[in-house]
Amino acid sequence: MYGGMSHVIASIKLSYDFLETSRTKLCFLFCVLFTEDHKVTMDVLVGYAMGEGSLGEVETLSEARGNLHMMVDTLVSSGPLVKGDDEGYVMMHDIVRDAAIPSVWTNVVNSLFL
Repeated sequence: MYGGMSHVIASIKLSYDFLETSRTKLCFLFCVLFTEDHKVTMDVLVGYAMGEGSLGEVETLSEARGNLHMMVDTLVSSGPLVKGDDEGYVMMHDIVRDAAIPSVWTNVVNSLFL
């Protein structure tokens, strides 16, 4: 990964830990799934979030998108995500993604095997 970046990784983990809701954390983890420099569209994110039931009790797609936008805005304002040139997509900085992948992998392995 990046040499001498342990303080950056610790900062990213702290930022993740301080996200207020598990739904926002899950939205962050969805974004980690995409390749470096990928433009993650809101339509794709809403599909993942709806599939996991992380958008709350919604009756319309419009409500689902509104809930997603609140989570994405939280992630943008706290730093892990960057809004694209238009409101249609977000991107994750490669350092944030690289720091998050080992932690996500550890959590997946622990939940499957422990």
